[in-house]
Amino acid sequence: MSSLECSICLDDFKKSKDVYSTDCGHIFHRECLDRCKNNMSNFACPQCRKPNPKSHKLFLNLEDTEKNQAVDQLKAELKMAELKLQEMEKMVQTDEDIETKNKALNSNFELKGIIMKGVSKSDIKTPLIETILMFANIMKVPCERSDIETVFVFDRKFLLRTQNHTDKLSIVVKFTTQEMKDLFLNNKNILSGKGIIIIEYVDLDNNVLFEYAKSSLSANYKHIFCRHNSIFVQKDDGDLLHRICNKNSVDTLKSM
Repeated sequence: MSSLECSICLDDFKKSKDVYSTDCGHIFHRECLDRCKNNMSNFACPQCRKPNPKSHKLFLNLEDTEKNQAVDQLKAELKMAELKLQEMEKMVQTDEDIETKNKALNSNFELKGIIMKGVSKSDIKTPLIETILMFANIMKVPCERSDIETVFVFDRKFLLRTQNHTDKLSIVVKFTTQEMKDLFLNNKNILSGKGIIIIEYVDLDNNVLFEYAKSSLSANYKHIFCRHNSIFVQKDDGDLLHRICNKNSVDTLKSM
């Protein structure tokens, strides 16, 4: 229904070309207004009851109003449908998603990557792999191009003591072997003088198992963390550390 409607018959004005307004500012179908005049000995505005108001014809472009309202309604419905679809997509997992997650959960946990935090932009070389080879040379680590699987700038800003350092970056390096990753970690103190911090990098596949461990064991284990290529859980400070290798390790601890 249009937002413009006759207050006598409560119908919109699209069905009548004759629309009239009283001098008190109210609008009606001409036939509705005439019917009121004929049925009342002392005519008054049907809406505000002003005695014997004068009236005149209005010329309204009601077709455009109807079209605009229809377009707005369709846009609103489309937006609601898009939001509903997005929610459904979040809830639905494809067979491929489930298979990938299960594979990650049941594979042995291993970390082959590091994050180098606080790398000065002035040290960045092109291509980026040359930057890593430069640092390897400083640390006297025998790293070759073939030892590096991928390297990229981490998309998070580098923060130190809550201050944002716009002249520094964080770089993720994934190696082809754990041995090379361990060499970088074992010699990380050599780069501390340049303000560079090196820690292990947990990628998406590794994080699936880590999140599974947290969701399954957090109620009974105070500490759940990654260190030295493994996930460890600990019931309380000073208690025995339990190593998580895959989903079976989590399920075993959960049943204990």
